[in-house]
Amino acid sequence: MLSPTRNWVSNMIKRNIGKEIIQGLEEFKACRRGSGNVFQDMGFAPVEAENLKLRSSLMMRIEDYYQKSGATPAAAKALGLTTPR
Repeated sequence: MLSPTRNWVSNMIKRNIGKEIIQGLEEFKACRRGSGNVFQDMGFAPVEAENLKLRSSLMMRIEDYYQKSGATPAAAKALGLTTPR
């Protein structure tokens, strides 16, 4: 049997965990589905968001090609890719 102090601490822990779970569920309910364009979701104008999405997609494809081709760091620099940190 738990002492009164330990029982009180145990109950407080349970209550706080319950509050955190309820708060997490409320935050989850407040979330909304994205538009499919993270830049638009961040508040950029639709035309600018589409431009940024296309540019980032192109850079990811160039980087994938570079990594798969085994090109040298000089080639990466010529493509404008930065070295990993």
